[in-house]
Amino acid sequence: LPYLIRAGQRAADRFANQEAQHHYRLAVDALTRTTPTLEQRVEVYAGLGNVQNFVGDYGGALNSYMIALELIRTLGNAKTMHDGAEIMRRIGRVHERRGDYIESLHWLDTALHQLDNDPNSSKVMERARIYNDIGWVNYRRGQFEEAYQWRMRSLQIIEGTDHYNEIASAYNGLAALFS
Repeated sequence: LPYLIRAGQRAADRFANQEAQHHYRLAVDALTRTTPTLEQRVEVYAGLGNVQNFVGDYGGALNSYMIALELIRTLGNAKTMHDGAEIMRRIGRVHERRGDYIESLHWLDTALHQLDNDPNSSKVMERARIYNDIGWVNYRRGQFEEAYQWRMRSLQIIEGTDHYNEIASAYNGLAALFS
């Protein structure tokens, strides 16, 4: 099972999406034949959901993410707040890609509330990603002032860090607002 998970991750990192799905589906099958940890179960379903989302299998991605989220909820430790928020953000992104902006904002807001339960989460990178995604949804809805405000909130957290992808994404969103 650990090798299948790693193979799925490596294939996804190379954008070998069919190969990644193949390894993750084998890992799903292996979950029933082995004694996986809850963390391994989450890795399998979250990884499969990521690939499904990337290739446009939104129904499959939502199903995989919902399984991962339920598993995270059973873990019940401090790390699960961040993991749960990340999966909720990803669910929000799937709904955004489907054009269901209200449902997307619901999941992104739920992810923020999940992080709010942790007093140390004000500068957590996941919060910046959620802010950035809320900005994107507002942009797509034509609510440009709200989009600007959310992107700026994201930048307040990430500017000056080495999280270059997130910084680039926030500035890209701002550039879209002013073009």
